[in-house]
Amino acid sequence: MIGFTGYVALAIILVCVGPAEAVLAAPDICNPSTNKFRSSQNRLVSSPDDIDRINRSINWIKSMMEPLRNIGDGSNITPIQEYGYGYQGPAEGTFSLANPASYAVINPSPITVTSPSDLRGQDGYRGQASGTAPAGANRVIRAYLYTDAEYEQPEAVPAVVNPDGTWTIDLSPVPANRVGVWHFRLHDTASNTYIGESWPRDGHYQNLEMQAYSVTDAEYLMGTQPARDDNTFSFANVAQGNKLFRLVDTSSNTILAEYFQPETHGLIRSYEYHPGQDGFGTPRAHYTYLYDQALALMVAVGINDRAMADSLLDGLQAVQVPSGQPNAGAFPSSAHQLDPSNQQPTHYTGGNAFVAYALIRYQERYGNTNGVGNTLNSLMQWISSMKTTSGDGAGLYRGGFRNGAPITWYSTEHNIDLWHVFERGARVLGDDDYKQEASILAKTIVNKLWNNSEGRFNQGLNDPTKALDTSSWGATFLYAIGEREKAASALRFVDNFAHGQGYTPYLDIPATNTVWLEGTFGVAHAQAVAGDQSRAISTTRNTYSLQSANGSWQYATIPDTINELTDADSVASTAWYVLAAGYPEAVWSECIALASRSNQLAPTGGSQLSAMVFGSVLVLAGAAVFRRESLNV
Repeated sequence: MIGFTGYVALAIILVCVGPAEAVLAAPDICNPSTNKFRSSQNRLVSSPDDIDRINRSINWIKSMMEPLRNIGDGSNITPIQEYGYGYQGPAEGTFSLANPASYAVINPSPITVTSPSDLRGQDGYRGQASGTAPAGANRVIRAYLYTDAEYEQPEAVPAVVNPDGTWTIDLSPVPANRVGVWHFRLHDTASNTYIGESWPRDGHYQNLEMQAYSVTDAEYLMGTQPARDDNTFSFANVAQGNKLFRLVDTSSNTILAEYFQPETHGLIRSYEYHPGQDGFGTPRAHYTYLYDQALALMVAVGINDRAMADSLLDGLQAVQVPSGQPNAGAFPSSAHQLDPSNQQPTHYTGGNAFVAYALIRYQERYGNTNGVGNTLNSLMQWISSMKTTSGDGAGLYRGGFRNGAPITWYSTEHNIDLWHVFERGARVLGDDDYKQEASILAKTIVNKLWNNSEGRFNQGLNDPTKALDTSSWGATFLYAIGEREKAASALRFVDNFAHGQGYTPYLDIPATNTVWLEGTFGVAHAQAVAGDQSRAISTTRNTYSLQSANGSWQYATIPDTINELTDADSVASTAWYVLAAGYPEAVWSECIALASRSNQLAPTGGSQLSAMVFGSVLVLAGAAVFRRESLNV
């Protein structure tokens, strides 16, 4: 029989080991055989409608990889050749109208030339020319040679318009050394005014106009002309850039047809703006935010669309800062889809963390192909340079660079992002240094960014702002490292952000009450990770009435200009929906199976309290056993 002293000693031992065991007991969330969340194998679907919505979202994301085009009404434009980016010179082609009867044909010149029948555009002709014009007193036909303008030829005596409307003019007296093509005008000698436009002047469709643009960082108008009734167009000169031709109804400013086949680089447009929204008709409609590019690549890897993934990888490689330049290896915050050199000179650690994670997932599925390894290595070197080794931020990664100046802020979000990069990178690349860095960073994040009094993460170091993503993404991170109590606390705190059909981004700073769709789907992902599949499904389904018919999701339901949240259709929101609902394994599915952990986090905050309570219970239990045995003797 063990004496009272022995039980006390045993209880003391259990108090010492209790905290570690309390932190590590979560095999129901992280599968020990795969070191992945069990939720990563379960889609948030239970009906054909759920699957259809995911598939429509995927198709919309793919469509955003194409340049912005106007669909029109079924009319078409066909250039006679491909005019490449570097082409400069004349451009011509044809068009067809879907509804030709809707547009009257107007001939601005009252003159016709019947002989010679081929006089139009002929240079050097000398002889008689005949035709018709509206009859009337005091009307004559005057002759001009056209080069850069119309020059009247006095040697050609003006021809009188006969009562039957016919006329004949003799052009032979004009000196042969004069160059140009013949133009004629109808003139009223009594009032000394011209009637109508000169011949030749094409007939054209009323209220229809052809437009030519050169597109680089924006659309630059090269020229306009009435849409000819022979359905042809020609512009004397177009400049270098992607060539864009439009057929426009000028009465309503409606685009009937558009030809635009630019050189593409694998970049995705982040937003689709509609009339009345802040970015409509601006260069922002062509912007690629690299965070969105990374999310799209994660979707491509998740659905195993190799062609899509390769194209998105090409896009990333097109904008990575080359060696020898400041921020070499990093990715800009944004770039122009059609002009990768047109970049925002800001390099955020958070966005680069998502790019790194997407590259790791690409290499995990497809191997070190298409230069992905070199792209990733260069990026990881830049990321490592963001780590702070002294001061309050020691062990954390700062925010990056904005316009060349260091961002000295340490956000919880981008440090959590980097934990996933290091943890996944260690597995895929077999790099023990990444594994060690993931372990160190996890401890630093919890010790420096966790708000113990409120049971949530702060927005950043010394920044207690209540932000949705630090709690939702934070919960996923905490479950991944085995901090289950903190994870549950963070996820409970998320409920404070509930708004309308989803969640709003902030609680305690000036902001518009809006449903933030990107953040809402991040919440659904965290709920699924926690094992609450039914609530995760409910979170996504609550937003179904907000999904556009084309499958997209807005960034936010109401624009928040203070915090730069647009209500445009968003790649970020739509990609997060696809990942959370359809392909959860492709996003932050890694976790540390507790049974296999060799380097555990030291318990902090609530875990310490739980361990103390657990240990105290054991002490009392031991004493009770001693008392019971004593009474039975």
